[in-house]
Amino acid sequence: MKIKCLILFLVLFFCSGCNIEYTLKIDEQNHFQEEFRLITETSEESEELRSDPFPYKVFYDDPDSGEYPTKLDGVSYYATEILQNGRFYKKRFSYEFLGSQFSRASSVHSCYENFRWTEDSQNGTLTLRTSSKFLCMESYPSITNVTIRVESVKPIVTTNADEVNGNTCIWYINSNNYLERGLILTIQNMTPQKGTEVKSEEKEPVSIWLLLVILGGFLVFLIIIFGYNYHKRNSY
Repeated sequence: MKIKCLILFLVLFFCSGCNIEYTLKIDEQNHFQEEFRLITETSEESEELRSDPFPYKVFYDDPDSGEYPTKLDGVSYYATEILQNGRFYKKRFSYEFLGSQFSRASSVHSCYENFRWTEDSQNGTLTLRTSSKFLCMESYPSITNVTIRVESVKPIVTTNADEVNGNTCIWYINSNNYLERGLILTIQNMTPQKGTEVKSEEKEPVSIWLLLVILGGFLVFLIIIFGYNYHKRNSY
């Protein structure tokens, strides 16, 4: 059996026409719930998909399990499930990433040369951005269509998605557009910082009290001088 260099999606070599439905959900704590489904179009491909025993690693920089269907200690793997798809089968993969873990996801790194999440603490935003080319369309010619959905409970600021339904962004990728199908998504991650306003509000009470102290000291000084002069005139 051929050694699997890219464990994820290798089952697609068996298919003459496979569709991928990919969903990523982002919650309030920035946990990323990833799910994707491989859908075949013939009974033979469906059976290959159903009987595929290999574990699929979650993080692209973890060691591969090689040519045998065994799991390695210390390596995370997708949970898999076989689902009925009419007369055929489809396979569901899922995993929940905590915070920055998603930047190492095998699924994205297998299909995009560059991928990153960046946080702007000043504007309170979190941005997903990939390179332009969807590599999996060339690496696995059996893929015919890919639908990517990203759902966020936080407001969407900007995106290049084909559709936006509420807080759900949808991209459609196929052989005609995969060369320019990079993903861009910015969400409002937190309340923007207001450093300058907070500083001015903190300094204002201090300035008022300082002014009152200076005025009070000046008045005391005048009273002392006036009393001294009054006492001096009366002493003659």
